[in-house]
Amino acid sequence: MKYEIYYVDKKNRIECMLIFSLMKKIDWCEDGLKIVTWKYTKIAEGDADNLNQIFKKHSILNIDHRKKKQTRSINIGDIIFFDEEPWIISSFGFRKIPDILWKKIYKK
Repeated sequence: MKYEIYYVDKKNRIECMLIFSLMKKIDWCEDGLKIVTWKYTKIAEGDADNLNQIFKKHSILNIDHRKKKQTRSINIGDIIFFDEEPWIISSFGFRKIPDILWKKIYKK
C-alpha cells in the first residue's frame, strides 16, 4: 500500500512532541486546533505493508556529509498518510487524525 510521510516544522516540533509524548489520550478539539496551525512538509513516499514497517524504515538516521541539508529520522508528531488514512506518531503508538483536521493540514 502507498504511504507518504510529513515532518512537522522545526519551529513547532517541541510543542508537538510535548502534546503527543505526554498525553495518552489526545483532545482533538483543543490540540487539533494547534495541529492545523503547524506546518508539515512531505519528505517521503513509498510502498509498505503496515505502519510499523514505515516507522522502522524511516527511524534510522542516515547521514550523508555531501548533502547540505540533512534529513532527520521520523519522530513523535510526524504524520504518516497510509492506506488513505492519516496517522500521527505518539509515544503510545499511532493515532488516527480525524478527517476534518487532515483536510485542513493537507490544504496548506
